[in-house]
Amino acid sequence: MHTVPMEAFGAVVGTVVLTSREHRTLSAGEIAFVRGCAGIAAAGLLADAVAETLPSAVLRLTRHTAQQDQIAVWQAVGMLATRRGVDLAAAEAMLRAHARGLAEPLVHSAERVAGGGADEVAGPGHDTRILVVDPDRFTVSCLSDALRAAGFDVTAVVSAAAAPTAAPPPVAIID
Repeated sequence: MHTVPMEAFGAVVGTVVLTSREHRTLSAGEIAFVRGCAGIAAAGLLADAVAETLPSAVLRLTRHTAQQDQIAVWQAVGMLATRRGVDLAAAEAMLRAHARGLAEPLVHSAERVAGGGADEVAGPGHDTRILVVDPDRFTVSCLSDALRAAGFDVTAVVSAAAAPTAAPPPVAIID
């Protein structure tokens, strides 16, 4: 038999008891796994104990999240206004048009702008194309995936000879 304390915020709130038909010592990995399970069980016990107060906590968290989202939108509008040399109303219109065009929440477009990725929100004339050239396919794949996630339009090739010659991207990352 093995016992592992269930702890939360430095206090023991219960115990996990493991029984086995054979006598053996648990490995370090097994002990770590059981401690993780004990932590999850402790969280479940605490959630049950505070279940009646959760609705008010959820309301407070929702209000906090809404404030954070509004701040992200304001920051993005300010960044767009600076980047494009337009007033705040025009920058907000750009951001809203972008979010509508992608059918996504406004805050997602705002986070993209604030994250410093490709500024696809900036409007026409902003070229987000990038050429990635590297003989290592794994490197090309990883770098391309990261750039695409940041909003860039990536063309990936494993040799310079395979790179497009017509209308080349304005930026190239080469081995």
